[in-house]
Amino acid sequence: MEALDVWAMGVTLYCFVFGVCPFMDERILSLHQKIKTQPVELPESADISDDLKDLLLKMLDKNPETRISIPQIKVHPWVTRHGAEPLPPEDDNCTLIEVTEEEVENSVKHIPSLATVL
Repeated sequence: MEALDVWAMGVTLYCFVFGVCPFMDERILSLHQKIKTQPVELPESADISDDLKDLLLKMLDKNPETRISIPQIKVHPWVTRHGAEPLPPEDDNCTLIEVTEEEVENSVKHIPSLATVL
């Protein structure tokens, strides 16, 4: 993943947490300008942990060179609850599942009409 992907995840997380986008404008060019020039502001009324604030701001760092990376996110205190709940290693968590052609063909059954179901 690249820094742009981390930015996109940061925007998504921001939206999930606060229910709004970090930057808003009705005009695309103005929105683009805000994204490029305005600092990310967290709502003052936000009742979130300092760790989550830290992660959001690091994910939304305007400089892709200093933006947090995926490996850093995986060990961030908010993600791991300060190490109490570390993410499982990729070898334990990411395995390729082989699917046969027969399984693909049998995954969807053709139903001729709604009357058949009723």
